[in-house]
Parts: sequence; C-alpha cells; structure tokens
Amino acid sequence: MAEWVIAGGGEVSILKGPGQIRNVADLPAQPFQLVSFTLSKNQQLTPADARRVATLSRLEVLRFSGGDITPQAIAQLRTAPRLRSLEFSGNKIQPDTFDAILTLKRLTRVAFVSCGLPDAYVARLGELSNLYEIKLYGDQA
Repeated sequence: MAEWVIAGGGEVSILKGPGQIRNVADLPAQPFQLVSFTLSKNQQLTPADARRVATLSRLEVLRFSGGDITPQAIAQLRTAPRLRSLEFSGNKIQPDTFDAILTLKRLTRVAFVSCGLPDAYVARLGELSNLYEIKLYGDQA
C-alpha cells in the first residue's frame, strides 16, 4: 500500500517512523505499519483500494489532495479500526460523498481546505457525534 501511495505522488507516515516519506527508497526494509497517508490528485481511491485501506490496523489519518472521491470508496472505510481523521484539500465533495463521510461515526477530526463546502454540509457535521475538531479553510459556498 505504501508503495502505491508514493508511486502516485502521495506520501506516508509509519509507526515510529521519521515523518512523511515521499520516496519508496526511504521505506524501511523491515515490516512497518502505516499511520497516515496522503493521496495526490493523480490518485483515485477506488472501492477496492478503500477495502485494502480499511484493513490497515494502525491507520489513523487519511488525506485526499484533489481528485474525485466516490461515496462507494468512502463507505468501505467504515471498517477501518483506527481511522479517526479525514482531510480533504481541493476536493469537490458531492452530496452523496458527503453523506458517506457522515457514516464514519468514529471520526474525531475532519478538515476541508478549499473544497467549497456549502453551509448546509457544515451544519450536518454535528451528525458525527465523536467529532471534536473541524477545520475549514478557503471554503466559501
């Protein structure tokens, strides 16, 4: 999974790692666990990819930097055991995708940067009962 993220222009963080890793050559040779990663605008998270992501036992943070995100892919993340934070930057969030985000009840943090999130969406974030941090930057609907 880490190689796929990096090959597509994204970056990963690993448990007890050095911070953001942007080159496959910088990944450790021994087994490691992903704790966060960022998908670039060139990467599409398919439902099949999201099912694989949901099996990552230590993944806590998932970032999307541009690109389209389908509700079917988001729905697959419901079973991710430690996923607590979703961050979107420059993504166009469609109504059905936003509805899928609201099914991720374990989220404690969301961020929407330059996503053009309408006020009606922001008002619905209260449906995420565990949410304690919301970041909105550059959003004007």
